Amino acid sequence: MFSTSLVLREPFQLTGRYADRNRFEVINGPGDSRVTGSQIIIDEKLTDAWGGKVILVTGVSSGVGVETYETQPAGANKLWLHVRACADQFRKQSNKLNILINNAAVMNTPEERTKDGYELQFGTNHLQIDRLYGSQGLYGYSVHPGSFVSENLQKHCRAEMEALTGDERILKYMTNLEQACVTTVYGAVSSDLEGKGGLYLEGAPVSARPCPQDGAAVEYGSAEYAFDRAKEEALWELSKKMGKVE
Repeated sequence: MFSTSLVLREPFQLTGRYADRNRFEVINGPGDSRVTGSQIIIDEKLTDAWGGKVILVTGVSSGVGVETYETQPAGANKLWLHVRACADQFRKQSNKLNILINNAAVMNTPEERTKDGYELQFGTNHLQIDRLYGSQGLYGYSVHPGSFVSENLQKHCRAEMEALTGDERILKYMTNLEQACVTTVYGAVSSDLEGKGGLYLEGAPVSARPCPQDGAAVEYGSAEYAFDRAKEEALWELSKKMGKVE
């Protein structure tokens, strides 16, 4: 259930130079003042400035993945691969990697298992890296692109999407694909995040506070349990065991 209105929270849950564009009193639907991926590239002065960089993007068959791929800086060597044989294909094409964008994902799927026998959403979407390699300059982010229309991603929840888009508040919260890809692009290239990792990004801002318990379905903020270190480590150990990796 939604709260009766989308109200301004103080202190605001989002931080950063683009945060105020996401306040509920100013958002106005797809194409509003919220920043786009291409604007991030311009603001970072990266147009034609990434010669020799290698970016790997998964899940670029449709939707926000295509927009993410096309928005990356000109001059970079952009590789798009299907997940199933990703690692083997990549090693044949490059011996270095500057940015990995794990865009491939599934959502609201019926009960199903991966080829290895794991629950489909967990087996497809799960990744944790920052606390293992952050000290070596390798950083990871969890990104939330907001609400946007994607026929492929939302194919298992079309009735729910139709119901949500009948709500004026949801329509104002929704973005277009150029705005939806900004979370990934911001995490990949922004100088704001230099030397920082393990963050939850919503749009271009960083989510700095948990979502209020009485918040609406489109409220900003992470879940309170999202940064529980003991649970993170337990999940990581289980993941290594399931994936048979050290």
